[in-house]
Amino acid sequence: MSFLEVHPEHRAALAQLGLTSAADFLRLGGTIQGGHPDRHVLQLTVAGGRCFLKKEHRVAWRDRLAHWWRGFGWISKSTREGRLLRCLEAAGIACPRALAHGEAGGRAFLLLREETGVVELRTYLQEHPLERMALAEALGRELASMHAAGFQHRDLYSKHVLIGRTEQGWRFCFLDWQRGRQRRRLSWLQRLRDLATLDATLADILAGRRERLLCWRTYLAAQARLVVRPNRHLRQLCRLSARLQRKRRIRELRQVPLTPGQQGLIWLDGEALVVTSLFQEQMSRSSVARPESSKGVAGAAWLTMAEPAPTRNGVERIDVPAADHEPWKLVRRWTSRPWRWLISWWRRPMFPAPEFEQAATIIRLERYGIEAPRLLALGHRTLRPWQKYSFLLTQPPAGAVALHAYLATAALAERRRLLREAGRLLRCVHEAGYAWSGPRGVVWAVRPETGAVVLTSVDGLRRSTASLERRARRDLARLSRGADLSAADRLRFFLGYHASESLTQPMHQLARRLTLRRRPRHVAARERRVAG
Repeated sequence: MSFLEVHPEHRAALAQLGLTSAADFLRLGGTIQGGHPDRHVLQLTVAGGRCFLKKEHRVAWRDRLAHWWRGFGWISKSTREGRLLRCLEAAGIACPRALAHGEAGGRAFLLLREETGVVELRTYLQEHPLERMALAEALGRELASMHAAGFQHRDLYSKHVLIGRTEQGWRFCFLDWQRGRQRRRLSWLQRLRDLATLDATLADILAGRRERLLCWRTYLAAQARLVVRPNRHLRQLCRLSARLQRKRRIRELRQVPLTPGQQGLIWLDGEALVVTSLFQEQMSRSSVARPESSKGVAGAAWLTMAEPAPTRNGVERIDVPAADHEPWKLVRRWTSRPWRWLISWWRRPMFPAPEFEQAATIIRLERYGIEAPRLLALGHRTLRPWQKYSFLLTQPPAGAVALHAYLATAALAERRRLLREAGRLLRCVHEAGYAWSGPRGVVWAVRPETGAVVLTSVDGLRRSTASLERRARRDLARLSRGADLSAADRLRFFLGYHASESLTQPMHQLARRLTLRRRPRHVAARERRVAG
């Protein structure tokens, strides 16, 4: 199935660029801004304006079946969102303009025009704390008008709400409508689910109780045709929000605005090779005449794609020499797993290569402000349906010294500070949604010029759905057993993790179990006398 739908006002401009079929749009490239395992978002320039291109690598039959069951037809997510955006634009609801959408060869796309003069809701609340009350009132009216028109936004996260201020007043824009729908009339349960999603993904430090209640009252005041029970509906809204906050994904979105990535990702070689802006900068500085050359770092990632791959499983780790830099780390992997391929073909999406998971970890840690190896390039090649070859090229932190080696020669005050910094770093890793798989998985290091504690490897980090308390108890216990630290050192690490200067009463039992392998008899006797 192949088709293309273009906005009437932009059909002529896109045709002049040679974009006359869905395959032409799918061949467009740009800088990756985000995405999911089955799709990603590119930023590019089309017809003199900046746009976002949403690409679906392949449209799953389960998505088509779900859309058909809800009355949208046998279509993809991109087609559903594109058609709904046209309806939103006709109704006067704030949303990005869909320039074109279509499908070709089992893939789909959606081209959106970039909205200028607006920022994310969390960013605006953080930068303009004095305007929170006025913004809450305006947001309540905008949400009421959206629901009055019959539009339900099932993914109304705080990151999907854009805010801007103009001379005429507030300007809003709601993103990601791939799961939205239009009804003749929305029930209170459907309305409260949207409001609860926005409330659950907005941190308390950005919006207090006063701002939330003002937004709620303004929303109720705009509901002239509905029977309103303020207290009952407010209690139901609070219950829905509390239920959503139990999910790990919602808790991550509830945090303060994250640090945006410093470099973008660029797809090359038919989306089989991904390079970063840092790698392109090194290529431009290199004296290599052409990328195919084997001299220097500029051609390293390109050579990995052309390297013949064996048919057996294996992993190869190489230190790539780099001019004016420490050696870069190159990991190449060959996999041949027929049964895993069959399971992944039925499961959809397919199991990603470990290198892609590590690349996602590096990007996520960068967003959380954690200094770790920087991503340079990654890629994959399918030799046979069940045989794959993948690689990952990273740059470790420059001038980093192993933590245990640096502590051996550091002064007492510096040793205490570094142990607390290491504890804070582990806390940041947990808040990013990762857990530590063991003492050998993560390499702690120190940069002497800045005194910061960094990570030189992310091999031991894994996504975890466990609670933050459980991850802290497990990883701190592993550190206590595996690291060569004294009881006082482990206690400082423990205090740094909890960002505390002294132990509180609930922390005593856990700290005693982690820092002291065996309590002296006089300490145990003293505790019994105090307890008695």
